[in-house]
Amino acid sequence: EVAQACINAPPVLVIGSGLSMGSGIRGMGKLAEYLIENVRVSEADQETWQALSEAIKTQGLEQALLASSVSPDLLAEIIRHTRAMVCQDDVAVLHTLLDEKATLPLSRLFTHLFQSTHRTLHVVTTNYDRLVEYAADNAGCQHDAGFTQGYVRIRKSRPQSGAAVPETAMRTVAIAKVHGSLDWFRRPNNTVMGSPLGIEYPSSLTPAIVTPGATKYEQAYDEPFRTAITSADNYLSGGKAYLCLGYGFNDKHIQPKLVERVRQQKVPIVILAKNLTEATKQFLKTCCHSQFLAVEESDTGSRIYNSANRDGCDVAVSGLWQLERFLETLIL
Repeated sequence: EVAQACINAPPVLVIGSGLSMGSGIRGMGKLAEYLIENVRVSEADQETWQALSEAIKTQGLEQALLASSVSPDLLAEIIRHTRAMVCQDDVAVLHTLLDEKATLPLSRLFTHLFQSTHRTLHVVTTNYDRLVEYAADNAGCQHDAGFTQGYVRIRKSRPQSGAAVPETAMRTVAIAKVHGSLDWFRRPNNTVMGSPLGIEYPSSLTPAIVTPGATKYEQAYDEPFRTAITSADNYLSGGKAYLCLGYGFNDKHIQPKLVERVRQQKVPIVILAKNLTEATKQFLKTCCHSQFLAVEESDTGSRIYNSANRDGCDVAVSGLWQLERFLETLIL
């Protein structure tokens, strides 16, 4: 009942790296290995990078970057290689879709949600990849991430309001990409543009993505991230329900509005993840005063958390934390 109420609302989708990893996008651990293997630095940054590399091996990428101060040149190198790795995986996913060798569960979800009078769905994501965009395309709807359409995209002049589009308009998945996107670039004059092409970009362009580290929240004050975060706040503030997919509740760019709505307005929420983070479990125990359902993997099938089982209970249904299995079992 909670799952169906959430889907029928319809929900604002909150998407984290867990969903992308399920489609073949490498996560933080693999990114750490990739950076250590591929980053090349100037002599001035050699000592810093050597120390940082050792810290990454022992502490993990995010903690190591949070505790380190790096030069602009080293940060640019980390950003460039971060984009390069994720882009490899992103394009590989696109190729499987073009060959019809795979489908995205998100497409199935979008198709189901648009079998109604709803014309706009709202997605908030910390991911750089374009899986949400691909899923929208496969579902026969358009996507809007805050840029105009075309091969050379310019940023729109105002935040996405989250207001519904006219009835005559095509169904739209509106996406707030709070940490940037693989196809966003900063020009030398500091303007930001987008390009849908999976090609090598001119060396004068800098990837417009926010990487983990001490500058993560500082970068959020720059465009286009500031506008994306404003759009995310708009979407979450108006949400009648939330469906969180692979999101670990560890990002201050997303959580405040969501937590406030769930705590004060008792907005229903469903959370699916292979392994719920400790932050997620703490949220469920202390902040979740509304109807909620959270599902993760367990040795016996799936572990379910709800208001009657805040510490979780196991059920003999495997893979229920996966979006496709969740839809087949509880929704479709």
